[in-house]
Amino acid sequence: MMKDNKWSVAALAVIAVALLSTRGGMASLVPLLRSLMPIILAVLAYRFITRKIRNLMGQNPQQQNQNQFRWPTSRPTEEEKRVIDLCPKCGAYMRPGHRCNR
Repeated sequence: MMKDNKWSVAALAVIAVALLSTRGGMASLVPLLRSLMPIILAVLAYRFITRKIRNLMGQNPQQQNQNQFRWPTSRPTEEEKRVIDLCPKCGAYMRPGHRCNR
């Protein structure tokens, strides 16, 4: 997709550099930023509030995913103690750092 639009992207980059390299070009962006500022602040506030609500309700999904993939040397939970994993190749008990001899 980028190959199809490479000249459009290059032209847009040249226009942006030319606009930002002059004092008048930067000054012309101020009204645009003023009009976009309420939208940007609303989006940031929404993200902040939803993150706080997720933390109050429980762990957010990113932390849950990190807890699923723990370091193998960490202590197993009670649920993990009850599960016995066997190696599908050699049938030996799967301990952290198991290397199959087959």
